[in-house]
Amino acid sequence: FRYKSCMHYREIVTKIKHRIWMRATPNERELEFFRRTKTITHTLTRFTPGVECIALVNSTALCATHSKSDIDLLIVVRPWYLMLTRVILTLLLKYRGELRRWDDDIGKFCLSFFLDTGHLDMSKIALDWGDPYLALWTSRVIPVAMTVDFYERWQASNQWIWIPFENPFPQAHIIKQLWHFSKFIHPIIRCIDLAIYGMYSLVRTITKLNKTPIKTPWGIIINRWIQKLHPDDKRMEWKCDNEKSLFFTEHSNNTSANRKEWETKKK
Repeated sequence: FRYKSCMHYREIVTKIKHRIWMRATPNERELEFFRRTKTITHTLTRFTPGVECIALVNSTALCATHSKSDIDLLIVVRPWYLMLTRVILTLLLKYRGELRRWDDDIGKFCLSFFLDTGHLDMSKIALDWGDPYLALWTSRVIPVAMTVDFYERWQASNQWIWIPFENPFPQAHIIKQLWHFSKFIHPIIRCIDLAIYGMYSLVRTITKLNKTPIKTPWGIIINRWIQKLHPDDKRMEWKCDNEKSLFFTEHSNNTSANRKEWETKKK
């Protein structure tokens, strides 16, 4: 990233915090979201193989919720478990009536981000001209349920952010590995995961479920290792001018303009 100094980079992050009305500590709504997530993760991790971490992200993790906020989750899984885990978690949350719907999203869970443990480095989807918003997002991933060493691996994989990791929420509970498969089962799971991904890709191509481009580093990102399913991407609301001072993009709601701007910057 091209900044004058580490201090200047942190000043930009501070401006973003003020712009999104981020607080230093969670309020009662955010603590309630954490408690609800912690309760439901006991069920989710019990019936879902391959889960390494379930974490709060976006407005809840940033302590910037409002009365109509939902609960965005980051799901980290072992390699080749991503699609299978996504299907199982979606069915479990839908069965419990906790899954976010377009007409009912207040206080509901949104499975907005999936990663596998081989791709914890978030700089892979950073914007070329610097991405302080992604750095802030990465520093405030709040694990609710995780394996013993997950958070250490997360921090080690994201040393590029130049700002300290923060977690003002209570401690996460440790996932007990209830699923122990023999080496003969793993190829079967891999085939199932590939089959689900292939079916999803085919349906997406035929029906054009979402016209948002998926090869750009913002918006919806779908591949075999990272799936960002949230179409709203606040990173495109920020950019740096020639002096690297932060200002609000005039075309933040214009996908076409954003795409042209990205291609210009890329060149």
